[in-house]
Amino acid sequence: MGSGPLRSNQNEKPNRGSSPGQRRRLNILHVEDNADEVALTRHLLSKDEDIQFDIKNAQGLNAAAQHLNRITYDAMLLDLNLGDGEGVMYPDESIFCDRLAHTIAQARANPRQFAVLSLELDHLDVLANLAGRSLRSEMIETAYLHLRDRISATDTLARVGESSFALILDDVASSTSVSEIAQALSGCVSSASVKGEDISVGVESIGMTASIGVAMYPDDGRDLEALREGADQAQQIASEVGGSAVQFCRDLELYQDYLEKSVR
Repeated sequence: MGSGPLRSNQNEKPNRGSSPGQRRRLNILHVEDNADEVALTRHLLSKDEDIQFDIKNAQGLNAAAQHLNRITYDAMLLDLNLGDGEGVMYPDESIFCDRLAHTIAQARANPRQFAVLSLELDHLDVLANLAGRSLRSEMIETAYLHLRDRISATDTLARVGESSFALILDDVASSTSVSEIAQALSGCVSSASVKGEDISVGVESIGMTASIGVAMYPDDGRDLEALREGADQAQQIASEVGGSAVQFCRDLELYQDYLEKSVR
């Protein structure tokens, strides 16, 4: 590892000036212990055409204090999960599509497989009615946090509907490994609880479940629309068979044949 200093001066001031035609530069300290959230911040700020953001990450308040003792920052961002109206700042459809387009471009330049997942929380309205409508947002938030904690820093998770999420599993070894990951994600949603408790109906407890559809690049599609549509169609089939299931896009034709034969 290099032994050079992280900075050249004890109380170095950020360069706020800029020459004509150059982007203004700002130093930002981001206090966040989740790598995916740090990547999301970098992605959003990189779109500014007028300002170049130099972002340093501190994974806790103690680390942030050490940064502030050494360097003067223009701004500090605290944990994104401190929230909007629902307590969590969710990456949305627009961010997901940007990342998917970027992942496709990378896979074309350096051929590799990746997977797009469409995930729907099963029977959310029923669960919300049983648990109380006030807990609906908390159910969605709990599921999101469980999912986020199970994926890697190079993967993407976004909320794309009221009770639906989309994921990119980047650079996967095989469809078998994707199946294992999808099953694990389904299991982590099932293990999620609200306020530490499952929803009880009589003597039984009801937990959340998820239906997941999977489309693989490049086998199931080579562009954004084909991959999203394939994953969504597979997810709908997973929901139709009762939920708490994982369905691959490649198997849709076999499933349709099965349905046609079963009604004859």
